[in-house]
Amino acid sequence: MKIKCFHLIFGIIAFVIFISCNESPDLTGSWYSNNRPGWQLIISKTGDTYTILQKIEGQHLSFSGKYINGIIEIGAPSIGNPTYSEDTKKITWMGEEWDKIQDIPLQKK
Repeated sequence: MKIKCFHLIFGIIAFVIFISCNESPDLTGSWYSNNRPGWQLIISKTGDTYTILQKIEGQHLSFSGKYINGIIEIGAPSIGNPTYSEDTKKITWMGEEWDKIQDIPLQKK
């Protein structure tokens, strides 16, 4: 009986650790380039797949992929994968840093 309880408790703890390690941050919303005004990413999520709508210089492109260890794996080797930093709360992609709209500090006038 004690062994069964130990296995049950161990299984629950392992499950909780597994779930907490695989949670992805909320990347959904609008992101703007730090260096290029008008460059925008709109990120949505369905299930465990992120979709990125890229709006750059009048062009709209769409990419999709799963978030794995800080990277949205979009499978486009020519432009790389978007990388999210928990420390800076920014996405780095295509040589740009992107800020989420609600994370951009308001400028005082």
